[in-house]
Amino acid sequence: MTELDLTDPQKFLVGAHGSLFVEACPGAGKTKAIVARYVRRVAEEQRRGIALVSFTKTAIDEVTDRCRDQPDSLVVPHFVGTIDAFINRFIVTPLYTRDYRRRVRFIESCLVLAKTPSDDGGVDAACEKLGITQAWLSDVVVRMALTLSSHTGDIADYTKRIRTFLAGLAWPTTPPREFGSLRTPNADQWTGLGLGDMSSGLNWSTVHGAKGRQMSAVGMVIPKNLHCDEDDLTALDHWEYRTSSEAKRVLYVGVSRAERLLMLAVHKNHRDRVAGILARDNVPYH
Repeated sequence: MTELDLTDPQKFLVGAHGSLFVEACPGAGKTKAIVARYVRRVAEEQRRGIALVSFTKTAIDEVTDRCRDQPDSLVVPHFVGTIDAFINRFIVTPLYTRDYRRRVRFIESCLVLAKTPSDDGGVDAACEKLGITQAWLSDVVVRMALTLSSHTGDIADYTKRIRTFLAGLAWPTTPPREFGSLRTPNADQWTGLGLGDMSSGLNWSTVHGAKGRQMSAVGMVIPKNLHCDEDDLTALDHWEYRTSSEAKRVLYVGVSRAERLLMLAVHKNHRDRVAGILARDNVPYH
């Protein structure tokens, strides 16, 4: 991505001076613009520290990926990380070290729900105990599946990468202190988990899991059963009626992830309706 790929509002954000508050709808390209701004600021202020801080790792991962050929932009005096990581590094650590004369030790947890017995309430009870929502958990699981590949490294290496991923999560609450039992599986368990050669598979995600990311080609699935809002309307209803709703915005976020090719996999019950909407709005398709 270069600044030539940005829209005029995004270019304004990248080049703006002083404090700036930006508000935009989902899919507007906020992450893309702030990453471009960080890259430019680092190039302009090589001797001053520039920080990019985010609630989630989406922007962090994108900046890290874009700066692979500029390793100096990811180290001191610059900082790229989550809000938790920023607070721990620049606030908690200095104060703790000053007052207690020893290094602070952060304890992170591994979230292992597979071992939760069904008679203990299953995932619902585990989420409540950990202070997280199932939506947050689903997003984490999808990002972990997309980030971690079982096709490289051995069993022990894969388990280590899972632990590292979980330790770096931006938990919505204080990370739970119990570590659970994230043991390295034996060869039989590894095979039974289906972690063999899946190199021909496709990456998949929920719309929320793909937020802030761009891909060359995207396949958007519109299933048979669609969620109804408080007005008993679905995302397709709002699309057809040209009304505003959260469901319609989520649909927009999904389709706007595609840079070159968008494929709609529409259930046969909605096929004619979607085709009619595309024709009405003069959207070409094959």
